[in-house]
Parts: sequence; structure tokens; C-alpha cells
Amino acid sequence: MCMIIGELQIAKGSRQAVPFVPVPFVPVPFVPTSGCPFRPLSSVRPFRPSPSSSPLRPRPLPNGTVEDHLAVNRASREGQSKRVAQLSESLIERGFVNLEAHGSCAGVYTQLHEMEKAKFHMDVATGLLRSILDTSDGKTEETAFEVISRREEYVLMASLGLQYSGPAVVSSGVVAGGPHQYERWEVQDPKAERGVEKHVVVWFNIDALAGRDTHVSGK
Repeated sequence: MCMIIGELQIAKGSRQAVPFVPVPFVPVPFVPTSGCPFRPLSSVRPFRPSPSSSPLRPRPLPNGTVEDHLAVNRASREGQSKRVAQLSESLIERGFVNLEAHGSCAGVYTQLHEMEKAKFHMDVATGLLRSILDTSDGKTEETAFEVISRREEYVLMASLGLQYSGPAVVSSGVVAGGPHQYERWEVQDPKAERGVEKHVVVWFNIDALAGRDTHVSGK
């Protein structure tokens, strides 16, 4: 059995607001247990040397529609592991850098005891995540995380231990910054002491979404 453990767990708040694949895997830094074939995060070479130059993250690429991911959700709820794998592989065929789909495949193939496939998809998901986290910190516009889909924002927020829906979200919205488009998230800091309200701001470069995504929200 291979247990995947994130350094920061995802807060389990109001998740229904954003359809998300509920396979028991999130592509975040993990600690492999004995017998697990996956490599730790530090040993996986990032796929993207810089936020704008990697040929492995061309823009834009299809990451699947809401309907696609709802179908994966439904198959997972019904315990159809092979169907989850089939649908996730289909998403990957349409856009290889679909971080979430690779994560779903890693989790479901682990369940199916197909460890070679699980290892491949884990390595890809981990590399894709590192290609973003190793080149940016998301704290300012200049160091914004560069994403190629809205759902990739959710994966990164979750990987940082931050909620992307529900009352923990103070505000989120699109901000124009010169030639670039950004999304600025402000959410409650899960590390804040009890009774103390502290916020975390995360910036995403959403140039890849320009012209096909007009999402603006906030409280």
C-alpha cells in the first residue's frame, strides 16, 4: 500500500462550489512509505525551466470542460476506478500538461495496483507542479504563478493548504497589469492563531486564459 501525504492538507470546506475530482490523491509534496515506487518531490526535475520558456507548457491547452470533470467525479463516487482512469487518460490525450488528470491517474492506478502507470503519472504531476512552484512564489504580480487553466489555480491553492471556495475566500478577481492579466486571491490564513483573522494573498498569471475566461468574483 502506498500512502501519499501532502506537507499541507487541503481544507475540507465548501468544495461543492467548484467541481473537483475526488480521487484520494492531490499532487502535492509527499512522503513515500516503504515499498512505494514514487520518487520524493525533491528528486523530480521540473519540466519548465522558466515561467514562459518551456516547450512542455505551451499556451493555451485544453484542460477539459466542467462536464468532463463531473464525469470523472461521478465515476469516482460510483467506485468505477477503471472508468476514472479511462476518462482521465482521455483528458491527458487532449492536453498532456493537465496536472489534475495526471494526479487522478496516479491515485486511481494505485488503487488498481498498476504501480508502473501510477508512478509515471505521479512523476509527471509532481514535475508539473514543481515547474510552477520552483519558478514563482505567487506573492506579487511579478512573481505570480503562471497557470494554463482555472482548475490549475485550484490545484495550486490546495497544494499550498489554502481553500479556494467557501467562506475562507475573502475575494478573488481579475486584475490587469500592463500587458498581463492576473487573478488575485485573498483567503484566510489557515496558520493564523485561533481568534486572529489573517489573510494570505496569492497571485496567478492568467495570460493563457485571456480571451476565453472572464471570471471575476469576490465578497
